[in-house]
Amino acid sequence: MVPPVQVSPLIKRGRYSALVFGMAYGTKRYSYLKPWAEEERRVAAEEKKRLDELKRIERERAEAQDDSILKDLSAMKTMKYTMDEAIIIQQL
Repeated sequence: MVPPVQVSPLIKRGRYSALVFGMAYGTKRYSYLKPWAEEERRVAAEEKKRLDELKRIERERAEAQDDSILKDLSAMKTMKYTMDEAIIIQQL
């Protein structure tokens, strides 16, 4: 097996400096972007709430229209039966 190579102290210092610099930059960047992300999440939550409310209203309207159609059909059937009964009574 080959023995490990001695790395120059300048290269070691450069590597660790880059590591520390990257960690500092990442921390600074994270603190910069965090408020933006929170604002985007807040806006998305409001938009979702608004869309859910619109869907709920639309669903209620559709149910109301379905109910009215069923009510109209049942009223028409009732009218037909009462007319048939009236015709039968007149024939007697």
